[in-house]
Amino acid sequence: GFLEAEYRQPLMAGSGTTYNRIAGPTTVPGQYNGVLITAPVAVTALPPSRAEAATWTVALQLPSPLRAGAPASATIRLTARAGHHVNLEYPAAFKPDGRATATFSGPRVALALTARRPCAGSPAEACEVTLALPFTPGMERTRFSGMVLFSVCTAERCLIERIALGAEAAR
Repeated sequence: GFLEAEYRQPLMAGSGTTYNRIAGPTTVPGQYNGVLITAPVAVTALPPSRAEAATWTVALQLPSPLRAGAPASATIRLTARAGHHVNLEYPAAFKPDGRATATFSGPRVALALTARRPCAGSPAEACEVTLALPFTPGMERTRFSGMVLFSVCTAERCLIERIALGAEAAR
């Protein structure tokens, strides 16, 4: 004789209450009839607009006023401390996250150097830089949220930093 059997268990989905709430107790593959299709997403607070460590401070400042749809530029001020200098060879950037409502040129935005202050006793090194972050404001409140990527160095070594910064401005 011939015997055929079939058992279906979605990979990585598990089983039990959670699976049944999403897929439903009698689901045909590809058709979901559960009571929980998506979990509500909690609104999370923005990261601070300023951060500091022993070797650096970084601050985000939005321009004011903002016009919806008009190109604008935020300012990121980075200051090296404790015998460090800003690594101008490192490609400083901003990576917006899902909380940002401003529009950026891409998932990683290069920061343009607009001003630099040399280190005391070492004019070739920059101890403070001002960086421009281009963006387009949204229709109402403009939210910035993401990671600022930069590097500070001593004569012996460089530190690469990824710091969460955020800010919000009304039009």
